[in-house]
Order: sequence, then structure tokens, then C-alpha cells
Amino acid sequence: MGDRTASLLTKTQRRRIRNEFADLDEEKTFRDQQRIRSRVRSGLSDFSLLVAYPDRQLALLVEDEDPQSLCDALADTTIVVERLRAQCGLERAELLETAHDRVGQADDIPGRDEIDLRTVSEIRREIEAEHTAENEPGRWDRRANGLVKLGTWTFVCMLLVYAVCMLFGFSLRGTPFSLPYWGLLSIFVFCATGWLAIVATQALKHTVIPTIVGLCTHPREQIANAIIHPWSAIRSSWEEL
Repeated sequence: MGDRTASLLTKTQRRRIRNEFADLDEEKTFRDQQRIRSRVRSGLSDFSLLVAYPDRQLALLVEDEDPQSLCDALADTTIVVERLRAQCGLERAELLETAHDRVGQADDIPGRDEIDLRTVSEIRREIEAEHTAENEPGRWDRRANGLVKLGTWTFVCMLLVYAVCMLFGFSLRGTPFSLPYWGLLSIFVFCATGWLAIVATQALKHTVIPTIVGLCTHPREQIANAIIHPWSAIRSSWEEL
């Protein structure tokens, strides 16, 4: 991406920008700067024609370019675009939203599916949504968690009833405290049994059965892996559980 005559700026303009117009007086500097602004403004208008330029032509455009030089040039272009955006007082999200709308409304833009115009906040929201979806408990996980919470509160209530009985010397048989205590105990046993049943079923489905299938399908690999990396196999089983 070196100096070329057929470019946005002339060879002379590029040279004068590099030396900061040191060889010109104030009047000529103003004149050249005005010409540069005009050329850049016209160049920006030309991008509306390049939006729907064929992919093949864009591929040929960068075919012989050094990847690092091309990356540097695109990075510089991005910086200039950001500086122009800031000078216009446009928000980045507004600019990207406008570009996104134009891509969505135009049917003649090649490679439109490969254009990524998401903002940082959109990317963050998508990542958070994916993370939430991946870690969201399933139906039986939610039921198991509900049983754990119910069992915990039931156990706490049992302890409170038992403490009151011990404090005032009441018996858990034949007193007004016996019915709530044994009722709470029944609920606690139900919760513990349900939770164990769900966990055992999930362990059977996700750990035991796949392990048995793996042993039947590839016995040597499974046994060798368990012998060579026992802790890794245990940790994997625990994570699955």
C-alpha cells in the first residue's frame, strides 16, 4: 500500500502532508489543505458505489497485497473513520445501527452475511445470553434445586420445633408440637429422597451409562485412560455429576 499516483491523494499532497506543508507559505498551505478536503470528501462519497461492488473485484483488489500492510492500512482507515465520526458528533452505536439498517435493506450487497456490524454492547449481551443459556439449569435440575431449598427450610423448622420442645421440656409424642414436627420430618424425608432420586438418575444417564458404553465400545482406551490419568477421569465424572 505504498505511494501510488492513482489514489485518494496525489503524490504531491502525500509528500506535503508528511512534511506538514513545511515548503509552502500560509496561502499555499491553505489552498492545498482545501484541495485535500475536497478530494477526501469526494472519496467518501465514492464509497456509496463500492458498498455493492462485487466480492470478486474486492478480492482481486487485495490479492497481491502483503497481509500485514493491508492490516495496517485497514487499521489506519478505521482510525480515520472514528476520527471523522467524533468530529461529526455521531455515536458509534448510531453509526453502526445505520450501517446495519442499510445492509439489511439492500439486497444487492455481496457477502452481506459475513459483515459484522455489532456494537460492543450487543456482543456483550450476546455472550451473556449464550453463557446464561449454557449454564441455565434444566427442568430436573430446577426441581432438584427446589427440593434442596424446601428440604433446607424444613430442616431449619424442625430444629426450631425441637429446640422449643427441649427448652420447655415438651415431649415430641402426644403434644401439640408432635404433629408439626413429624409433618416436617416427612417433608424433609420426601425432599431428600426426591433429590437423591434425581441426582442418581442424572448420574446414571450422564456418567454411568456413557462409561459403560465407552467400555464396551473402546475398552482398551477407556481402561488405559483411567490408569494413566485417574484423577482426570475422576474429575470429569464429578463435573458430569
